[in-house]
Amino acid sequence: MDAPFGKICGDECYGIYYFKELESTNDTAQKPNYKHKDIIVSDAQTKGRGQGGNTWTSEPGKNLIFSMVIEPDGLPASRQFLLSEIISLAITDTLGSYNIKASIKWPNDIYIRDKKVAGILIENEVQAGETTRSIIGVGLNVNQTEFDNELAHATSMSITAKREFNRNKVLTRLCNYFSLRSEQLAAGNTKQIEEEYFSRLYLANTPHTFKLPDGTRFRGTIRSVNENGELNIETHNGSIRTFLFKEVAF
Repeated sequence: MDAPFGKICGDECYGIYYFKELESTNDTAQKPNYKHKDIIVSDAQTKGRGQGGNTWTSEPGKNLIFSMVIEPDGLPASRQFLLSEIISLAITDTLGSYNIKASIKWPNDIYIRDKKVAGILIENEVQAGETTRSIIGVGLNVNQTEFDNELAHATSMSITAKREFNRNKVLTRLCNYFSLRSEQLAAGNTKQIEEEYFSRLYLANTPHTFKLPDGTRFRGTIRSVNENGELNIETHNGSIRTFLFKEVAF
């Protein structure tokens, strides 16, 4: 059994609020009583949400489902994607510390080989051109070993490493890595963040077939991700096409 979820302290402390079940950790984290670096953790969600209106399902008590409240200091709204990059890097840092090699499927799904181990949903509040509050929702498959047929592309830390993990220790480690990545951002090391993000990008610089919303398919190669988080794909004729989330699929 996991140790109880409690306050996590490294250089700074995260306040942990644990629930057996919630409709959505992101929805709960939106409440104004939760402040910077508060984390809402739940064993289960009844209305879990993912990117683009997708749902997030998880076996109760097996995985990490949490939302972190972040109140950035002076982060322009135009650079919000940096938050997506640092949480994606923190998760892959965490997995790597357990000898689990992971990649980032643009914009912020986490993959082990060709299967999804984690998803991220970020919801931002903006005032006067700056990001004032962000809710970073994470679903990380930790100890679940069986998935519904419609989740055939899913995997977990346990499946990969062939052992169970203490979820509280995984969360603690993830928070520590997120603090380190946040320090990079606060120090203005955005180029390093962007380079590391791209270096871990799933299928980067590898020819692959992509699909447009109308079903059209084309061959291309991911060459970069711009500051806005848009994906730049080089097509077979050498031209670069730029896509927002949901404008292209793998």
